[in-house]
Amino acid sequence: MRFVRFLAVTALALAMATPALAAGKAKKKGNKPVKGTVVEVKKDEGKDTGSLVVKVNPGKKNAGGTATEKTYKITDTTKVQKLVGKKKNATASDAKLGDVTKDAQVTIVAKGDEASEVKFNAGKAKKKNKKKATN
Repeated sequence: MRFVRFLAVTALALAMATPALAAGKAKKKGNKPVKGTVVEVKKDEGKDTGSLVVKVNPGKKNAGGTATEKTYKITDTTKVQKLVGKKKNATASDAKLGDVTKDAQVTIVAKGDEASEVKFNAGKAKKKNKKKATN
């Protein structure tokens, strides 16, 4: 009798835990960060909102795929941060959409096409090559 009760309680506990675990996994899957390169920054006039067009490279699992361009909306609630330093020692500071430039490397956390968080690298200024005069 005890063994039957033990089996019933165990089966009931597993039945109740399975949907809760599945819901937790589904929640995490939607907020996976997307990494890419900024193609275009479209800023709304007089506001710190707009959109970013980002070229997203295929991941490791889809190595043979082609890069795609995605547009993300930037709203007032979007958190924009500028990363300064090397990967492990990078520090994040608050920034504005206007600070994001073309060809910047970005990491975007989005729900659908609306970005909730944007982090971009403060790249080094490109040096202009001076042509040497030949005499």
